[in-house]
Formats: sequence, structure tokens, C-alpha cells
Amino acid sequence: MKLSLTPKYFRLHVGAAKATRDYQTRCTAGRENAAVPSTTMVSPMMTRPTCLACLRRITRATAASLSPILTQVRGKKTSGRPKDAGVVVRLLKDIKGFGKEGAIFRTERGRMRNMWYPTKKAEYMTTARLQQLGLSKTDIGERDPMYGMQVEMEEEIVEDAVEAVAGLPGAKSTPAHGVEIEHVAPNRALELLTTMVPATIVFERLLKHAPSTIAANNPQAESPAEEETVKVLSPLERRRAKMLEPEQPEKTPEELEAERKAHEEELERERKSEEEEAEKLKEIYGSVTARDIAAFIQEKLLLDPEASRIHVQAEEIKFLGHAAGVDKVEKIGKFEIEIRTHVGKDRVEPLRKTVEIAAA
Repeated sequence: MKLSLTPKYFRLHVGAAKATRDYQTRCTAGRENAAVPSTTMVSPMMTRPTCLACLRRITRATAASLSPILTQVRGKKTSGRPKDAGVVVRLLKDIKGFGKEGAIFRTERGRMRNMWYPTKKAEYMTTARLQQLGLSKTDIGERDPMYGMQVEMEEEIVEDAVEAVAGLPGAKSTPAHGVEIEHVAPNRALELLTTMVPATIVFERLLKHAPSTIAANNPQAESPAEEETVKVLSPLERRRAKMLEPEQPEKTPEELEAERKAHEEELERERKSEEEEAEKLKEIYGSVTARDIAAFIQEKLLLDPEASRIHVQAEEIKFLGHAAGVDKVEKIGKFEIEIRTHVGKDRVEPLRKTVEIAAA
């Protein structure tokens, strides 16, 4: 069967074949021109690609030129950096889970900068501050994570015991406060406090102002004073000297009284100045508080199983001769204290001890 085309479709077929031959001719000419080197550099993006092969060639060249720009650069690694050990601080207050007042240890910089330093709970311990307190780097300790937790643990144990007793079938009517803890008798507690705690409790502290030596104040005190030569005058010379002296007018009683008062005021000022100087020499770094005394007493009581059941709190210690509410001293000397503690619901007879603060 022979296929015949109408004049209209025949013209379309011839036109399509001619267009195909022209396209192939242009592609062949473009490849030949690209192979021949030219003295004039023409950017591949300035000419329009004639075929798919030319488009691939131009795309590869462009991607190769942009490869350094598109390369990913990783950041500097920080995994090898040493861990920050923190800063050395000294607690100015008791902090639960860290330690009591005066403890020195290292802590995080952020905790000190944002929490403790603004609220005056701790201070920075620089090298100069350590030297000022007479300490060294060997005095830097560790935090006490169990500080303040012991009381809570004891309370939880008591609460658990109360709940256990209250939950028994035969103890439903027993109230929670029916749980009794064995205590020491008041008379026995007084005897243990008298024997276990020394009559004089000694604390050592550094002085703020070192006492000046006699040699510094009076350099001539070390060497014997030279004897002054006293010239003995004859009676005639004494009369002549008396005649040469100007006559002093007699003073009125008012003037004599004014001189006496001025002399007494001068002596009073000197006495006060000496007392202030003496008190200044007694000043110490830090203080000795009722809490320190209670901790000392508790350490002594823990040496005996029976005495360890006596608990002396800081609120039960009072400094005699001080204003009400004063619970610390900040100078050297001897101070009398009164201990008013209790065992259970029974009060123990007040006991007096002496606290001595000596220069370290």
C-alpha cells in the first residue's frame, strides 16, 4: 500500500526535515569553533548555547569555578579545652549543701557572680586576701554537700517512725506525739555538760593590728639614757639668776581654776586615746559567734555515747555583760557565757563557762 500525502502535509514534512538538517549543521559548526583556540577570551555565558552538549560543558565550567565559594568550612572545635576549675570563695553565711560560715572552697563562677556575691553570702578569696587572713592555698578545702541535710534526715526518720506507729492496727488511737525518744535526765545532763565541756573554751583568731613594739615607739629605750650633767650653782649665782628672772604676775583664783580644768581635760583626752588604742589592738579578723561555741560543745559531747544525746543550740547560749541580741564578739579577751539548754521538755539548770579568744 502506497502512502500518499496531500500537498499541504507534504509541505509540512519537507519543512520539518529542512529545519532538522539546519539544527544539526549549526551544532556541528559550534563544536568545531570551540575546538579551535582563539586569541580573544569570550565568556561562555555571553554566547547562547546551541545544543545540549554545549549547555553541559558551560555548566560544568561554571560549577568548577564556584567550587571554593560553595565549600563548607567547619567551626573551631572546643572539645579539647580544659574545664574551668571555678573561683575560690569564702562563705560569709551558712549555706545549705555547701558549708558553714568561714568555709573556703572552689565554686562555679556564675554562681558566685550572680547569686552569692550580690547578696553578700560569700567573698572572693584572692591571693592578697589569703595573705591578709594569714592563710595559704593549702587551706582551700572542699564544699560540704551534706551540710544542713542531717537535721532534715533526722526529721524524716522521726516522721516515718510516727507514721509507722500510727499505721499499726492496734495503735489507731495513739496520737502522733505519743512516740517517745529516750532523753538524758536533767541532772545527768548538767553533770555531763560540766565534766565534758572545759571551764574555759579557747578560740584563736588573727589580730587586725599588730601591737607596736617598745623599740618602734621609743628607739631610745634600748640604749641607756645618757646622764645629764647638772651644774651646781653657788648661793651668789642663784641670787643673780633669780634677780634676772622676769617677775611673774600673781594669778587670780579664776585663772588657777581654769588651768586646773584644762589640765584635767588634757589628762582625760590622753586616757581616752590610750583606751581606744588598746581596744583597737584587740580587734580580730572575723568573730566568735554563739554558733561556733555550740559547735565546739557538740564536738565534746559526741565523745561520749550518753552525752551525745544532749543537743546545745546557738540560741541557748548568751554572752553575759553584752546587750540583748548580741551573739558574737570581735576582739580578744575573756568573756563569760551562760548555757540554758533542755532535754526533751525538761529544762537543764543554767551553766556558766568562760570563752577566751587568744591571738593566733
